[in-house]
Amino acid sequence: MIGDDLAPPEFTRLPTPTDAPLLKKLQTELPAFVNAPIAQSAYALGEDLEEPHWMVGTIAIDIQQEYSRSTVDSAAAESYDDFISQYESETPSQIVFDQHQEFVAANSEWSAVMKKRSAFEQTTVPIFEDVLLLQYFEEVLLGTVAFAPIGFGSTATDIARGYANWQRATLLVTLLSGQRLWVDSPRVVAMSEQQSATRGQKDGILSDEEREVLSGSKGDNSTREALCEVLRERLRTALIDLEALYMWLPDDDLQAVFNPSERRETSAVRAASQEALSLLFIGMDMNGDVIEERITESLLTLESAKVSRSEHILS
Repeated sequence: MIGDDLAPPEFTRLPTPTDAPLLKKLQTELPAFVNAPIAQSAYALGEDLEEPHWMVGTIAIDIQQEYSRSTVDSAAAESYDDFISQYESETPSQIVFDQHQEFVAANSEWSAVMKKRSAFEQTTVPIFEDVLLLQYFEEVLLGTVAFAPIGFGSTATDIARGYANWQRATLLVTLLSGQRLWVDSPRVVAMSEQQSATRGQKDGILSDEEREVLSGSKGDNSTREALCEVLRERLRTALIDLEALYMWLPDDDLQAVFNPSERRETSAVRAASQEALSLLFIGMDMNGDVIEERITESLLTLESAKVSRSEHILS
């Protein structure tokens, strides 16, 4: 979840809700959610925090067993419809709501745009946007909500997706490093707090702080642009390093990384590997390479590549 150090500037932390409708709905539909550890936080900006103009919140639920995405989607859709219906009933009649939903890969997203109807013309003007975004990851459910006016900087969709990307990256780092999501059960510890002891250290290409800057959850545009210049050279070097690792890192070490003993770590490795492949494919496409031929060639030479690796390592 978002920690105080990652909240938008000048936002105020809201009290942790104890009876969020969506969470209650999930606990009713899926018993595994009843005792699942939960980390959540929300921040708002506005003169009246009961009805703020800006709001962002995150939640992470460690279900600790596999669950049905379709059931969660159905519960979330019903809960969001109820929320918008209630909101609409409390809003002046000249305000109309335009709802939308999107399901892509491991994400489900619901949104509503509030529009003000003109009294003299048959037109509407968008004024606010509300977004609920869920991310499904094996035994963990991540959620992000955002509410923001339209035409004043980042949209609610931008805010929600930005923090959702940070949540996913933080989750992968946590799992790949072998850490538990939460410790000292039943006291819930936020992922951002759990990483505070190692913030700033760099074991891979990015440090924790650099990852936050790159995702847009910390720093400004100039800081991000400066970091990107540094990362270009790091990425070039990393490609060369990966070639060396492919040629000479012993199979036992590769096995320890790509096939860890913990099933949850295995899932994290697979997800991270897939996104790493996507990055390589994007780069190869920019390079004008023929990706399909590269993939076919790699698959055809997989067995000989294993032999070649062994020869290099043993020589």
